[in-house]
Amino acid sequence: MTLDNALGLSARLMSEFGVRTGLSTAARNQQRYLWTDAFAVCNFLELFRRSDEKYERYAIQLIEQVHHVLGRYRADDTRSGWISGLDEESGQRHPTAGGLRIGKPLKERSASEPPDEHLEWDRDG
Repeated sequence: MTLDNALGLSARLMSEFGVRTGLSTAARNQQRYLWTDAFAVCNFLELFRRSDEKYERYAIQLIEQVHHVLGRYRADDTRSGWISGLDEESGQRHPTAGGLRIGKPLKERSASEPPDEHLEWDRDG
């Protein structure tokens, strides 16, 4: 495989990733998963370095979306807002102050709920 072919394939895969996970700011279904998104940011930055400035915008957009989605409590959580407890304006300025969720499919287990070893791997935190 030539470098041009590999670059084209990488660009196509990352474009598909963006569509599939709702990277567009207009997307309603923004599926964020911290580790996959971190790897995607690296890929977008390398595509930017090797080919096109639009990939830098995609990397920045992904970082902002990760902060906005994973820096807040889940929609199905009784809590709301930023994990840090900061108000909206401060949370926007410091979105990782309270850490980030992983983005797994199930919400975090409550303190009173007994652990279930089959579900723990799918729980957010």
